[in-house]
Amino acid sequence: MNKRIKIIASYVLLFIESVLLFIVTSLLIAKFTVFDVNYIKNSLEKNNYYKELYDEIITEMSYYTNQSGFEDSILDNTFTLGEVKYETNKFIENTYKGKSLSIDTTKLRERLRTNIDNFINVSSFKIVDEKEIDKFIETMTEVYQDEIELMGYASKGARFITKLNSMSNKLIIVLSVAIILLVLVNSKILKRKDFSVILYTAGFILIFVNYYIKNNIDINNIFVYSNLVSKIAKNIINNVLNTFIIISVVYIVLGIIIGLFKKIKKSE
Repeated sequence: MNKRIKIIASYVLLFIESVLLFIVTSLLIAKFTVFDVNYIKNSLEKNNYYKELYDEIITEMSYYTNQSGFEDSILDNTFTLGEVKYETNKFIENTYKGKSLSIDTTKLRERLRTNIDNFINVSSFKIVDEKEIDKFIETMTEVYQDEIELMGYASKGARFITKLNSMSNKLIIVLSVAIILLVLVNSKILKRKDFSVILYTAGFILIFVNYYIKNNIDINNIFVYSNLVSKIAKNIINNVLNTFIIISVVYIVLGIIIGLFKKIKKSE
């Protein structure tokens, strides 16, 4: 193999190694963000999701109380913020594990029934059919479940996320091994000594992808299921893109440092 072919082959391998490093980096970022249940729960906590979800459930239920002739007071103490947070977290955990979840609404039903009975006792409200009360309670529990479970949409998407997460773990291992093997080939066979360009290139690819996404996708106007869920989705996307920039800066700085050490060593 003549010198020119070796140089060309070496640079081709460097580019492939850079692309593979970019892919591995992206998968690792995804693994510690969108694929990490604790990260998702922390994002919900930071964005006041549980309190806003609680308020959203109350608002949704109040539509039915007004239609039925009841007052919103029957919703008092039927469920707590702590219960909403607990059921939401349990739902997220089971969703990421690919398991189905049945939200316990026993206490909600009991409390709502007690409040309705108390309301009827102190008001002139008349019951035409007892079954209508049972139907109303069932509707209210469905509202509670649907708001926490996002109408079942999250469960459908979670099956895809679970498979993608499992696949990404295997890809990270395979691609990492591929990078090591290519570096060895480049070093031992093609006699490449400076690999800092891998970091430079991977860093600039991360910057380019960040720039492309921000300029081609209107992140601020993304809508997912509801305004509340959309706010969380936008926050996570922006955090992921910001992580891209941070990692790209780290790669470029490391590349510069390695390059400087190589030059100092060569001059010595």
